[in-house]
Amino acid sequence: MWLPQLFPATLIIQPAPPGLEGCLAIEPGALPAESAVHADGFHVCLRDGDGVHRLWFPNGDAPLQAAVLIPLDAHLPERLLSLQRWHRWLSGQASGPSPRWQRFSPYRIHRFSLMLRAWDGIRKGASRQEVASVLLNPDLKTLRSIDWKNTPERRRLHRVLKAARDLIESGYRRLLKPDSK
Repeated sequence: MWLPQLFPATLIIQPAPPGLEGCLAIEPGALPAESAVHADGFHVCLRDGDGVHRLWFPNGDAPLQAAVLIPLDAHLPERLLSLQRWHRWLSGQASGPSPRWQRFSPYRIHRFSLMLRAWDGIRKGASRQEVASVLLNPDLKTLRSIDWKNTPERRRLHRVLKAARDLIESGYRRLLKPDSK
């Protein structure tokens, strides 16, 4: 999920081309990483007080004189912002908060939580009415089936489950891009 084509905030760090003097020497394996993964190169997640920096070293974790590869694509502004934040971090300054598109509002966090809980409840065999009574309105538990069919909570649960299914079926990737809704 950290690949730059999927998450444009990921910086691609490669060896500097010959002839460029004074490039930063980096030992990827020695970075103060919150997490590091050896897959398709070396992926590093660095956290500071202002947010997260994601770095991808396609050539692995060998020490290098670093250069950053910035693809000229639709996400160039986001890539440049990530580079500026990381550069400030490297120079000992506050990197600044993560861009708004990388942060979820309290409403979205609540909505994702509701989707996961509803999906898990249905997968574990609970009826939709039981799930709605736990997540949306405890009074629904005592309703007759005919009354349940006409409640707004039934329609709301349907929308929540549809949104969860859309995210599960690869829609989650759109959360990684700045134009996600």
